[in-house]
Amino acid sequence: MRITHRLEADILPTDIITFDLSFDSASANVEKVDVIKEDSGRCVVSQNTMDTTYWVQEAYDGYWFENVSDSTWLWSSDAYAS
Repeated sequence: MRITHRLEADILPTDIITFDLSFDSASANVEKVDVIKEDSGRCVVSQNTMDTTYWVQEAYDGYWFENVSDSTWLWSSDAYAS
């Protein structure tokens, strides 16, 4: 499987771009389906300060869950995926 994100925008050198790729486990046999609403990967991209030709990418593994106190969705990172 290949997934491509495309952003066409005026990006400043100091901008940090963040995007998520999420999927749910509703159809799978998962014990915590009521806790973990969507499994997710997050990518954070910023311009390399040492060489502005390149960008630095950081990837995180995480999940979305529902905050029971106000029914908002929150993102939690399991760990940095190097």
